[in-house]
Amino acid sequence: MEYVEHNHSILAIIKLIKMYQTDDLSKETFVQLKRKTYTGKLSQKLWKIMIQGFSMAMWFHLYWGLAFGIKLLIDLRIDEKLSDTGLRE
Repeated sequence: MEYVEHNHSILAIIKLIKMYQTDDLSKETFVQLKRKTYTGKLSQKLWKIMIQGFSMAMWFHLYWGLAFGIKLLIDLRIDEKLSDTGLRE
C-alpha cells in the first residue's frame, strides 16, 4: 500500500525494505531463510529461488535491486497470480 500511496515510487519500496532490515525478528528470519535447510521443505522450485534470492539480497543490502524486482512483481501483477486470492479487479 505504501507503494501505491506514493505513486509507484521505488524510493517508497526501498524505505520499506530498510524498515524490514532493521527489525530484529525479520533480520533473523532472513538469515535463517538464506540457508537451504529451511526452504528444503518447499515443493516448488520457483518459491525456493524467490525466497533464497530475496534473503541473500537482504543479507548483502541490495536494496535497489530488490526494489526493482518488487516493482516488477507488482506492476506485472505476478504477486497476485502467485497468491491464494487471485487477481484483484
